[in-house]
Amino acid sequence: MNPASFSCLLSLPSPSLHPAIWAQIEMPQQNMEVIEGQMVVLRATYSPVPGNDLSTNTVVWSFVTNSTQLIISYTKDSMSVGSSQFKGRVGFSSVMPSRSVSLYINNTQESDSGRYLCQVIIPDHPGFTSELRLDVYCILFPPGVPKCSVSGKPVLKGNVTLSCETSAGKPVPLYKWKKTSPTSEVFFSPMLNEKTGTLKLSNLSSNMSGKYVCAASNSAGSESCFINLEIVTSTNVGMIVGATLGSAVGFILLILLLCCVISLLKRRRDNEDDMANEIK
Repeated sequence: MNPASFSCLLSLPSPSLHPAIWAQIEMPQQNMEVIEGQMVVLRATYSPVPGNDLSTNTVVWSFVTNSTQLIISYTKDSMSVGSSQFKGRVGFSSVMPSRSVSLYINNTQESDSGRYLCQVIIPDHPGFTSELRLDVYCILFPPGVPKCSVSGKPVLKGNVTLSCETSAGKPVPLYKWKKTSPTSEVFFSPMLNEKTGTLKLSNLSSNMSGKYVCAASNSAGSESCFINLEIVTSTNVGMIVGATLGSAVGFILLILLLCCVISLLKRRRDNEDDMANEIK
């Protein structure tokens, strides 16, 4: 998981002699993952308005699932915890008031998974907000070995869909396809669907033949499978189908011939036995 800079900006009123003031809450990560039972810090800082007394600002953290629940709030010289779900497990990482309004959560539970909203309210100015998502897992484990398959006929000018799927992995794995030989190529949306593991190849040409590798990966690991795709002409497909049918018919005729030979040999032996009995 790669940290990404995320900020929410609002223009605040300012005296006409000064340029516009921009306030912001900065969160270094938009998405976080943690194993159940561990402590996590949801990091957030904000830029105060020049001349503003930090102690007069209000800071509120909320938890958003089907509804919005207050987690903790700070108002001048006062701090309170809201939802009983978080009581005894949460707090501000810094002594308030502070520009750092990071929230810590102890003994994380799977039910803590969801969106977290941080709001800073400055007197006589619009408030500003930022959010991140936290996912809490009972345990993280890598994807199982995926299964690669192809649907459609790999013929010139045709279309095929390469599929990749694994039934194991937590968090849910994402899929990436790439061509590794004879030439290298990586694929992106809309051809590639990272969530379903499908890669759609259209208007096939001969240079699209080769080895295609699918990697299923999550924060715990990665596994892969591959397909050797050979693009053929419609004539070749007919020849292959004809050869296959011819082989099948030939095999059936061979079986019938063997049955006839066995039947004739058995009948001949029975006749010889009858003649021997008559001589006796």
